[in-house]
Amino acid sequence: MSIEEKEGWTTLHVPKEVLDEIKQIREKENEATWKIIIKALRFYDANKKKEEPDETWIDEVSYFIMKLSLLLSRFLDNSNSNNFNLILSRLEEIKRILNVDVSNLENLVSEYKKNHDDKTKIKILDAYKDLIKRMIIISCQ
Repeated sequence: MSIEEKEGWTTLHVPKEVLDEIKQIREKENEATWKIIIKALRFYDANKKKEEPDETWIDEVSYFIMKLSLLLSRFLDNSNSNNFNLILSRLEEIKRILNVDVSNLENLVSEYKKNHDDKTKIKILDAYKDLIKRMIIISCQ
């Protein structure tokens, strides 16, 4: 039995503004009011999960951002081999776990280790900012 054939229809009390909006959609889509409401509820249900990011994933991304910030600060202050290797290993971990391209930052860090110029330092900070953006986006997907 289809919904149209079912008995037991009821009244749904909604504010006039909501009813007006439903009427506009009904006229535009040329569909029954109940079908519009069902579609809206299904759309809401499907998208609700997207709005609730996994907090475990966000914790992981926050940890990487914090850790890499500390390592980059230390490296830019003292670019010895130990600090250099720590950054590269952390970037490798980020690439493996978060599946994010870190090659630009890796290259710039290697370049800075060879010659300590301010232009490269600025490029490192810009590349890191870009990496943070991509990590945040990934954590919300």
